[in-house]
Amino acid sequence: PFNINDVYAFFTNDSKVYVCLKDKELLVKERIYQIEELLDSSFIKINQGCIINVNRILKFDSSISGSIKVVLKNNFNDYISRRELKNVKRRIGLWKS
Repeated sequence: PFNINDVYAFFTNDSKVYVCLKDKELLVKERIYQIEELLDSSFIKINQGCIINVNRILKFDSSISGSIKVVLKNNFNDYISRRELKNVKRRIGLWKS
């Protein structure tokens, strides 16, 4: 029981899928790929186990090793995989094609 507009991210942990809200995390029955099919364009997959709400992004942090971490407004954070990096850049307007 949550409103999709309140969602910051969907993520996996120990083979379970959770929804991250502003101040809590709830267990979800669906698999991450099933959730991805249901979401609109305000959500984007950043790695194999995480889908974030683009409207909830606070900042990006890059490390010296080249990895990029996304930090959301509720301090949830996860890394963008190399496979999804081009899609994320395109979605937020940093990549033209």
